[in-house]
Order: sequence, then structure tokens, then C-alpha cells
Amino acid sequence: MLLCCGPLPACAASVSTAPPRNPDAGQVARCSVRASQERPLVTEWPATERSRLESRAANGLIVVSYSGCEMRVLDRCQAKGHYRFTRTSLATDGFTVSNEDELYARLPLGAATLEGALKRAGALTLSYAVVGQYDADDFDPSKAELSGDCARASHVISGYAVGAFKMSTGASGETGGGASVLGVGAGAVHKTSQNVLRAGGDPDACTTKSAAAPEHCSTPIQLFLAALPSASGGSDHPGTAQGTSSAGSPVREAPGSDKPPADGARDALPSTRFLMYAMGGAVGAGQLKLDDPFVGGTSKFDGKVGPSVSGWIGLRYALERNVDFQARVGMGFAWLPSTYERYGGKSTSLRLITPSGEVTFRWRPGAGAFYAGAGLGGHILLATAEVTTSPDDIAVLATDAHTKTTTGTFLFGHGLADAGMLLGDRQQWDVGIRAGGGTTITFDVPLQFWATLGVGRTLD
Repeated sequence: MLLCCGPLPACAASVSTAPPRNPDAGQVARCSVRASQERPLVTEWPATERSRLESRAANGLIVVSYSGCEMRVLDRCQAKGHYRFTRTSLATDGFTVSNEDELYARLPLGAATLEGALKRAGALTLSYAVVGQYDADDFDPSKAELSGDCARASHVISGYAVGAFKMSTGASGETGGGASVLGVGAGAVHKTSQNVLRAGGDPDACTTKSAAAPEHCSTPIQLFLAALPSASGGSDHPGTAQGTSSAGSPVREAPGSDKPPADGARDALPSTRFLMYAMGGAVGAGQLKLDDPFVGGTSKFDGKVGPSVSGWIGLRYALERNVDFQARVGMGFAWLPSTYERYGGKSTSLRLITPSGEVTFRWRPGAGAFYAGAGLGGHILLATAEVTTSPDDIAVLATDAHTKTTTGTFLFGHGLADAGMLLGDRQQWDVGIRAGGGTTITFDVPLQFWATLGVGRTLD
């Protein structure tokens, strides 16, 4: 698709759809009227914003934040579904605005940036041609499935009309017999001098006969919005999300609050995030069979409970609004007191190194801050101990003390359960407890168990 812009600097100067930082009372009043519109034109958007909307539409239904005088495409939030194009017969239209009230009523999304051009020229004229429409298949806003960072989501674009358009300063640029819009039609006999502020698509391409959207006549012209129930709250003004301040800032509840945040905080987690964890706790084990350094074979070490620390990296993926999947790998260290004593050999501690991997599924009741989950994993237990023999060890014919390292390698499978809460503006902090246990796959060794307190953070 080709997006074009007028030749004058005025086009390049308008790069934001946001209102001025300090809008006057008149702008605020006009914006509140604009907020009731569910079918806004987007011809006043800069070319970059329209292009971004088109690229997002190829990946799923588009979610927007629509409040006050501003609409923004939420790049990190997406609704499940896709758009299907329907070709319609060519339709042309246009209008002229001559004052600020008309500007805010007809072109609200870019009115704040067009006020200066309107004052200088005295009038702005928009002409457009529409050749078809993209509609969301079987979309029900009350059952919308969102994923990603959707804290500010208020509407889903349920459809949008495409074609070509031109916005110019001054009144209509064509006079004389029979109307013609963008050169599509007949009877235009005279054109007055105009400066082009915005333009998109090629009018000649709009007459192409094809079932698909014409390559150079598929610029978004008008949006059709569906308010999300959590954002609209049944309001008569669906453009203003419930739970936002007059300035458009979200009002958040404290984590764990019984009252669901109205701005969408109880929504799907960001779709995919890398994460890091640091954990500390305790580990315990039954008898571990390590290689005997003196008489050969294996010897039993009666393990007990000792401290452990570990570090993890992994990823988190949101499956549903309140269910996420995690995959992690990490490395742990632990120390266990032991009661080994055989043939005069003694050891006072075991040192354990545990490369590990886990997968977990976690559930957040009501898609809130608290979670509970369960998973499976495995780790390789690398155990070492220093064994010292006494000088009177007849069994090994020792004449003085000897110290040797005894080792064992075990493959453990384990289950786990965890619980905790997500903190932070984007739920990027994770604080929780984890506990689990398992047994070796390679040897007949009694149950090993562990419990840890962990702190994690996603890496955005």
C-alpha cells in the first residue's frame, strides 16, 4: 500500500494525535463530545500512525486506548481474531469545516493539531473515496480474549473502511458543473488553489475492479469501534474508559485488592517475557549413595536438612487472561550435614550442585495479582564430600590420616507447587514461595524435598 503526504511543510509538522499538554477549557469540552463517537475518521492521523494501524491489523484484532482527545494503538495488546475484507461499490464523499466546533465534531482525533491550519486558512476540506471494509469475523466485545499489556485498553477496532483521501486548506477545490471527488467522477471544470495537508492512496487505483483491496487504494479512512465491557462500564460515552482520571491517567487499585481495577489491570499478562529469579531456602535428602574412595563400591550418607540458594532464567507466556506458562533453567547450591561413618572414615557435610529445569502452569483467580501453580521438573544432583580416615583404620591399612573426595551423580525428577503475587505497574515483579520433592531416576534413593522463597523480575 502507498501512503502519500502533501508537498508542504504543514504535513510533516503534524506528527502526533495527542492534544496540547495544557488544553484550554474549550478543548476539554469539545473532547468530551468527541468521546461519544464510535466511528471516527482517521484521515487526520499522520501517515506513520495510519501505517502502523495497517501493519498491526495483519497480526490480529487491534486494541486501542480511546479517551479524551486521543486514541492510541496498543502495540503490546492484542485481541484474538482476524479481519476479513469485503469489496463494496466505489463511494465518494467529502465535507468542509470552517470553525473549531465543526473541526472537533468531524475530525476529533487530529483536531488539536489542525486548529492552527484552520485559523490560517479559514476552512479545511476533506474528500475521500471508499472501496471496501475490513471486518472482524464473529467478534463479540463481551467475550473478547485479550493478550499482552492491556492495562489501558478501552476499545477493539471491529472494522475499518479503506480507500483514498485528500485533506486540503480552503473550501472545496472544485467548482462548476457536476461534482467530482478526488478526481473520481465527472464534471469538474475548475479547481481553486489549495494546499494539501494530508493525503493517502491513489484515486486512480480506486477504480480497479478486483475482489481484494486495491494495492494503492487501501488507506484506512474510518474506524468502527467496539467498547470493551471492562472499560466502558455501560457508559453512554464509550470513548472514556471507566477508572481513568479526567487527564486520562489510569486509576489503579493496590495489589490483592478485592475491588477489580477498572482500567484493565486484571487482564492478560504481557504475552511473552523473559525473566530472572533469585531463590533461597532449604533442601533435604535421605540416604545418598556416593562412591567410596577407600574400599570401592558405594557408601550411604545419611543426609539431613540444610540451606540452599539458586538462580534461574526463563520465559513466561500468557495462555489465557488468567493462566500463564513458565519454562526455567537454573543452577542451585546446597549444603547438607551428614552422619557418614564407616571403617574409620568420617564426613561432616555434603556439598550439592544442582543444574535444574522446570515447567509450570499458574492460575490467577480473577486475573488478579495473586497466583497459584503446579509444575514438573528435573535436576542433576552433583554431590561431593571430603572423607577422612583415622590413623588406626585397620580395614584400609592406614598408618596416618587420609582425606579423599567422594562423589555421586544423580538424575532427579520432581514435582512442585508455588504461590505468590505479581507486583509493579506491568506486573513485572514476582514474589512467591515454591516447594516440591522427588526421587532419583538413576538409583534407588529416598525422597528429596526442598522449599524456597523467590523474587523474580521480567526483562522487558
